Amino acid sequence: MDKKKLPLILILIMLMLVTLACGISKKEPSPSIQEEVPATQDVLQPNLEQPTADLPPLEQPTEPEPIAAEETPEIEPNAGQIAYIYQANIYRYLVDSGEIEQITTDGVIGDNQNAYGNAQFSPDGRYLAYNKGFHKQSFLLDLLNDTTTDISGSGIFFRWAGEGSQYFATVGGYECPAIENLEDQELINFDLFRVDYENLASSIFLSNIGGGLKYLAAISNDSEWVSVNFCGCYSECGGENLWHLPTQSAITPAVDLYPGSIDFSPDSQRLTVSQHQMFGYVESPVYVAEIDLTNMTEVFFEPNVAPIGMQWSPDGDWIAFTAISFADDAFTEIDKRVIIIKSDGSQQTVVEYGFAEFVDWSPDGSQLIYSQEISEDMKQLYIYDLTSADKTMLPFTFDRYSDFVTDWGTLQ
Repeated sequence: MDKKKLPLILILIMLMLVTLACGISKKEPSPSIQEEVPATQDVLQPNLEQPTADLPPLEQPTEPEPIAAEETPEIEPNAGQIAYIYQANIYRYLVDSGEIEQITTDGVIGDNQNAYGNAQFSPDGRYLAYNKGFHKQSFLLDLLNDTTTDISGSGIFFRWAGEGSQYFATVGGYECPAIENLEDQELINFDLFRVDYENLASSIFLSNIGGGLKYLAAISNDSEWVSVNFCGCYSECGGENLWHLPTQSAITPAVDLYPGSIDFSPDSQRLTVSQHQMFGYVESPVYVAEIDLTNMTEVFFEPNVAPIGMQWSPDGDWIAFTAISFADDAFTEIDKRVIIIKSDGSQQTVVEYGFAEFVDWSPDGSQLIYSQEISEDMKQLYIYDLTSADKTMLPFTFDRYSDFVTDWGTLQ
């Protein structure tokens, strides 16, 4: 071999080896990259045989906090205010706070001419109207401004008309003539008005009710129907009679019934009625009828039970009453129960046994007040919730004869 060509050949061989080495290095990753990217097998199938104690504890994932929606605070129901008579004076009980406020101070126990009664709240809860004496005086307390006005000039307050500041009032005589002129009782009469306290000029004359000693027992919100209690001078009062005021006509029941208490539905479309109870108890159904006593439907009946004091709930869904169970002598009371029932006779519910009596509905019809005898002369009052069936005792007791609740109204 030519010695001059040998170095050239060696140089070519070295260049080929270097080129081959560089090509291999481009296909193999660097050791540092191999450490950062684990093998596929390690990702899909971890080594379960490795003791977990040797691994650092895993941080438990935390649940993401829910995104809070804009919260609307719950509005507590307006439990309202209760007016009641205690020792011939008027008191007001605030149901939410438990506060008791004495409204009048000069009532005289046992003196009908100087005792207070018939206290009722206006629909919005601003006014409290009440009477003093037997059809003598009427007053109106503005609870917002704490001012009292004598409203007797517009008549004797009977009840609020169910809207705004309007109420029903009577003007006329309720005095019986001297005993030697008893035949003159036919001359006794009174006028019935619908009065607006905030606009006295708009007062409306509704009717004259005469022909003897009569007392207004109930009136429909539309001013067209009244229940009138007929009495005789120096004698007992009888049952109630339904009158249609626009036509001055008395309505006779379609069934054999001497009406006792009549109560009109809030929408003035229906009424509820039962048999009058007077000389001993008589069993009777509770009827629901059209406002003119047609289409009478029996919604409650039990043998030897006299239902009294029926009253529609303010929403018109329920009727509450006291059911008196009596013995065969028709005078001995075995028990008194407070019962509520739907106007179609369904969902009959006994609120309380043990000589309990229905008193009044809450303004929204979700609750009611009832009393229960705790002794021969005393009774305790409770609030019953229709939804939960919870019973809450009110913080006062009553004389069973002279103290009583007159109204449960809303609180402005």
